[in-house]
Amino acid sequence: ATSITECESYTWNGTTYRSSGHYTYAHPDAQGCIQVDTLHLTIYRPIHTAVTVTECDRYTWHGITYSNSGDYYYDHDDDNGCTQVDTLHLTIHHPQHSSTSVNSCGSYIWNGTTYSTSGVYTYAHSDANGCTQVDTLHLNVRPKPVVSISGETYIHLYESATLTASGADSYVWSTGEHTNPITVSPTSAMIYSVTGSSNGCTSEPAHITIIVGPCIPAQGVETITACESFTWHGTTYTESTSTPTFTIPGGAATGCDSVVTLHLTIHHVQHAVTTASECGSYTWASGDGQTYTQSGTYLHSHTDANGCTQVDTLHLTIKPIPDVTITGNGFIHLYESATLTAHGADSYSWSTGASSDAITVSPATTTTYSVTGTTDGCTSAPASVNVTVGPCIPAQGVETVTACESYTWHGQTYYESTDTVTHTVIGGATTGCDSIVTLHLIIHHAQHTATTASECSSYTWSSGDGQTYTQSGTYLHNHTDANGCTQVDTLHLTIHEPQSSEFTIATEDSCYDWNGTEYCENGDFTQTLTDQFGCDSTVTLHLTLRVGITQYDEQYNISIYPNPTTSILYIESDAQIGQIHLYNTFGQKIKSIRVDGTKGSLDLSDLATGAYYLRVETDKGVVIKKVIRNK
Repeated sequence: ATSITECESYTWNGTTYRSSGHYTYAHPDAQGCIQVDTLHLTIYRPIHTAVTVTECDRYTWHGITYSNSGDYYYDHDDDNGCTQVDTLHLTIHHPQHSSTSVNSCGSYIWNGTTYSTSGVYTYAHSDANGCTQVDTLHLNVRPKPVVSISGETYIHLYESATLTASGADSYVWSTGEHTNPITVSPTSAMIYSVTGSSNGCTSEPAHITIIVGPCIPAQGVETITACESFTWHGTTYTESTSTPTFTIPGGAATGCDSVVTLHLTIHHVQHAVTTASECGSYTWASGDGQTYTQSGTYLHSHTDANGCTQVDTLHLTIKPIPDVTITGNGFIHLYESATLTAHGADSYSWSTGASSDAITVSPATTTTYSVTGTTDGCTSAPASVNVTVGPCIPAQGVETVTACESYTWHGQTYYESTDTVTHTVIGGATTGCDSIVTLHLIIHHAQHTATTASECSSYTWSSGDGQTYTQSGTYLHNHTDANGCTQVDTLHLTIHEPQSSEFTIATEDSCYDWNGTEYCENGDFTQTLTDQFGCDSTVTLHLTLRVGITQYDEQYNISIYPNPTTSILYIESDAQIGQIHLYNTFGQKIKSIRVDGTKGSLDLSDLATGAYYLRVETDKGVVIKKVIRNK
């Protein structure tokens, strides 16, 4: 059996119980027998309370202050340990406190109390909900103005008195007037009163009494404005004045005498005179506005600013405007000139900027030219003329030329006489047009001779200039032929000098054969030979018979191929090759090349067949090899 105490409900073996009581639950136990369990259950139900409250401004419940209406809840444990939820239904009334601003004059009554000074006042009372409402009065008490009247208190009959109120901003008089001051003209003693207002407050009335005495003569002024002069009561005045008076018995409206003073203004007219000298016409802008085209004297009568008749005079001289014309050729060809002449004036101004009477123009296209003329300061209307430009007319010319051998004319070279060739010079004529020139050309051909000679040591050119030459070369002999042309005879001369040459042979052979003589030891050997030109040639052989050149070749891998060769000989080395020289059997150097690398080549195709010696200079040493030129 189990005893349980719970709030509201309790769930046991899948069943929820909401009331106190004794409950049983039958189920098989572990041995399959029926087991009956008992539950002694006590259920407590919390008592939830609800409170309805109406308050002003705020309400405190369970330590919390609320200032707005609404439903509020408070959870707490009751005596049985269950959660009890209490409810507060709260209505909060907020009193409507009012605030009033009042401007008042002197004093103000509010809620039965009279206030005479400015300030902030409060009034507390219960509103319709029983809450305390506090109303506020912002009071501004403005003082009432204190008004007084100043002015004449004694006047004569028919006179006026000026009354001035003070002490306020605006006024209302007993006469109904609202101005300040006011003028009054009582015929007997009279009391006048006024009230004043300032800042919205009205004063108590102020009073003044005016006593009226007997009549005195009235004073009057007659104001007159006249032109030149004015006659008043029989007297004529020509200048302005303010002193004459005239008395009219009983003339005042009041019946009193009237004394009138004359205030006279005399205006003297300023007549204007204008002298003008103009061209063609003149508009008298300061006068009658008319335009005059004739000289003369003109008058203009008008009322001036003072209402007087002003007569202005214009002394006018009208100068004639020159009538300018242009004469000249109205048609020209391109690059020609036309002379245009202006007539009818003393000086001129052309549209080209020129100022002479005659100008010369050369337009490239049809052009309009205009000119204005001036005489005695007067400038004419523009006169204009069109110069029409027609096509250009080419000029014709002949150029006669006599030349030897050839003549180049305008980029073309002629070798024979001709008279049919023409050339057009664009813009070449003095007019600027094209110029067509015909060439009359005569060509003379000189009979030049040429002599070729090959000698040993010297040669005398007997058919030429008669000189003896010892050096090879090409010599020229210039002389004038019958046509005045320079005949140039030419001598192609080769002088062969006896040759003293030497060459060096370093060979790995034990002997060296030179022109049929065999040399088997080192040394310097000389032979006198006849060269290919038939001249003596002394050749020295510096012979070195040495062992090891083959090793040197193999060490630096110098290859010369093909050997023999019919044309190109190739040279290759592991060393850097500087120069390669080729010698004939006379020891004469006949070819040289600079290589600056490891490979080079020589062209032997232009050499005679036979044996030659090749000298290869490397950065490791010199190698000399015999090479054969075959057919």
